Amino acid sequence: MSEGTLHHYADIRRKVLYNYFPLFSTTNLLGFSSHVLAPITFSKIIGKNNIVIANTLWFGSHLGVGLYLFGSKHLAASSSPFDRILYSVFGSAIFNFGSVLLMSIVRSIYPNEEKLRLLVGLSASATLLIIGQRWLSYIDDIFSTIRFRSNTRS
Repeated sequence: MSEGTLHHYADIRRKVLYNYFPLFSTTNLLGFSSHVLAPITFSKIIGKNNIVIANTLWFGSHLGVGLYLFGSKHLAASSSPFDRILYSVFGSAIFNFGSVLLMSIVRSIYPNEEKLRLLVGLSASATLLIIGQRWLSYIDDIFSTIRFRSNTRS
C-alpha cells in the first residue's frame, strides 16, 4: 500500500473513533437520562434486563464523551499520552456525572409529572451536549490560534 492510502485509512479511523462514535453515543446519554428521569417506565419498556441496559448506556456515554475529548485538537497536541487519557477520563466523568446531577434535580422538581420530567430532562441533556461540543470547538480554535502565533514568533 502506498503512503497516501495508509494516511487515508488513518483519517477514516480517526473520524470514526473521535467523531462518529461520540455522535452515536449521544443516544446513550439520552437513554440513560430517561432511566434516571423515569425509572419505572424505563424498566417497563426494557424489561427485566433494565439495569444491564442502563449500565451499558452509562458506559457508552462515558466512552463517547471520553473519545471526543481524546480526539480534540488541544489534547491531541499533548506530549504525554498519560495526560491525554487522564484529562479525557476526567472530562467525561465530570460531564456525565454533572448530567446525572441535573437529571436528579429535574426529577426532584417534578416528582409526579413523568412526561414533563422527561421533556425537561431530555431537553436539558441535549442542550448540555450541544453546549459541550461548542465549548470544545471554541477551546480548539483558541488553541490553534495560540499555537499558530507561537510558531510564527520563533
